[in-house]
Amino acid sequence: MFSNYYTLFFIVFASIVFMNSCINITGPAELSSVNVSKVKNIQWNLISVETSSEISNLSDYEPFRIALLTNKIWGYDNCNYLTGNYSIINDSLIMTDGGITEMACPSLKFISFKHLFGKSKIMMRGTQLVLFKKDTNYVYYSNFTKDISEQNFLDDTLTLKSSNDINISFFDSLNLYPKLILNSDREFLIQWYNKSPENTGFINKISGIYGINENKDILFTRIISAYEGNGVSIYDRELVRKIVESKKFEFNNGILRLINNVTNTYYEFSK
Repeated sequence: MFSNYYTLFFIVFASIVFMNSCINITGPAELSSVNVSKVKNIQWNLISVETSSEISNLSDYEPFRIALLTNKIWGYDNCNYLTGNYSIINDSLIMTDGGITEMACPSLKFISFKHLFGKSKIMMRGTQLVLFKKDTNYVYYSNFTKDISEQNFLDDTLTLKSSNDINISFFDSLNLYPKLILNSDREFLIQWYNKSPENTGFINKISGIYGINENKDILFTRIISAYEGNGVSIYDRELVRKIVESKKFEFNNGILRLINNVTNTYYEFSK
C-alpha cells in the first residue's frame, strides 16, 4: 500500500515540476532597450495597466493612444490631445513642455495623461512598449510596425486618379485632385484645393503618421489638419476624410489603391 502511495506521490510531484518548467518557458518576454528608430512614428495603443496586485480592465475606458514623433510626443484619449517634447536617455522617457487641450467630454471615462509627464522608465517587452511609472506599468501595443522600406510607393507625390466615391465629382468640376505623399519615415501628407487656386492662397491639408502590417492593413493617424471652407459644400472634406479612414491598401502597376471597407469606397493614386 505504501508503495502505491509513493508511486502516486512521485507522479504528482513530477507533474508539478513539468508544469512549472512549462510556465518558465512561456513566461513574460524579457525586457530590452527601446530602439527609437523602430518605435517612432507609430500609433501605440494602451492595452493594459498593471500593478503588483492586478491588471486593470480598460474595456470601460475610451481608447488611449500615443506616438513618439521625430521630436514630439503626441497623445489622444478620444477627447483631448497631448503634445510635448521628449527624449529617451538610458531607458528613461523624459517629457518636457507638455500641454493638453481642454475640451469637455463629461460622459466618457478616460485614462489620465499624467503617466506621460516627467520621467518614466520605457522598455520593450517582446512586441509591447511598456512605461514603468512608480508601481504601475502602462502597456502599449501596435499591430502596424512592419518595415515599410520595401514599399514602392514611398516618397513620391501621388495624385488621386480614380474613385467610386460620388464626391469625386466635386474635384472633377474643379479639375484639381488631392495629392498624397507617404514617406519612408512613416509620415503622410494629403493636400488639396477646394476652390480655384486663383481665388485662394490656402491649401487644405491633413498630415500625420501611418503604419502597415503583414495583411496589407494600413492605419493613418491624423496629427495636424488645416481646412478652409469654400462656402459651397464640404464634399471635398468628406472624401478626404474617407481616404484617411481607409484600412486596406493594394499596390499594383504603379497604382496605390486605398480601400475604405466601412463606406465601400476605394481611392486610386498614381504619379
